[in-house]
Amino acid sequence: GLTDVWDDGPNYIRGHWLNGRTGSQLLSTVVRELCQRSGMSDPDVSRLHGLVRGYATNELGSARTTLEPLMLAFGFDAHERDGTLVFRNRTARVADRIDAGAVARNPDRETDLSRGRDSEAESPARVRLSYVSADGNYEVKAMETALPGAEGETVSSSEMNLVLSAAEARAITERWMAEARVARDNVQFALPPSRLALSAGDVVEVDGAGGAARYRIDRSDQLGLQIVEAVRVEPAVYLPGPPVE
Repeated sequence: GLTDVWDDGPNYIRGHWLNGRTGSQLLSTVVRELCQRSGMSDPDVSRLHGLVRGYATNELGSARTTLEPLMLAFGFDAHERDGTLVFRNRTARVADRIDAGAVARNPDRETDLSRGRDSEAESPARVRLSYVSADGNYEVKAMETALPGAEGETVSSSEMNLVLSAAEARAITERWMAEARVARDNVQFALPPSRLALSAGDVVEVDGAGGAARYRIDRSDQLGLQIVEAVRVEPAVYLPGPPVE
């Protein structure tokens, strides 16, 4: 941002400068256009927020394949609601509360509400993102985030034809790491037909011995009862931090 020349140089990475905005598109606009190219005429993108600096995609790929890099980078999900494909950013905002009296009896399970925690070894100790740098000549660069003392541990790597600043790439890898650690905790339960309004993508607050925790429904199967699988989420994971290059 040439801070030795311009007083507002630090604002460059926030898109405050004109050249930080003119070549970008709203995430909602990009997602709508990609859906329309695949024959989905009217997706709901009203709850999508973000700015896309640049994105290259293979026209021969399916809509899912085309959208997945954006979903990973910007942290949003897609779910069908009443025949409409709905996209929305992850926020961990609670849609409903689930207590012991709200779950249904599931004859296929020993307990009405089961809790689990994945092994720590299943979560990556490092995450690495290869991206197209917005700072310079659009070179391919890599950003890595690691847990303290994680040398030599398992690395989860992703490559994206997505134009990002270094600050944006760092924020993405840090969010991936935090999400993976928190999502080790999971719950499974059944809901009665009266709670069919809840579906995949919704966040519910579940009571527990250590207090209430938030879980995002990742899978919901309608088998008479609604069988739900959900992973724990934390609101702080999705709050934007100060940009750091």
